[in-house]
Amino acid sequence: MWLLDVNMPKKVGSLLGERGIEAHSADDRGWGGLTNGALVEAAVQAGFQCILTLIACSARLLPAL
Repeated sequence: MWLLDVNMPKKVGSLLGERGIEAHSADDRGWGGLTNGALVEAAVQAGFQCILTLIACSARLLPAL
């Protein structure tokens, strides 16, 4: 199960789902306001195996999803 940070486009979750990967957004879990450390802690406790995030400087390098 993968967690998408609040800065990840929602489309990424759909694309992962098409590939058989269960993905949820931090916002959908009610974790949108958590700091990085608290988000990691919540994700680990909930059984997430991966957290996807996007740093601001690389956002402009990605094609529009």
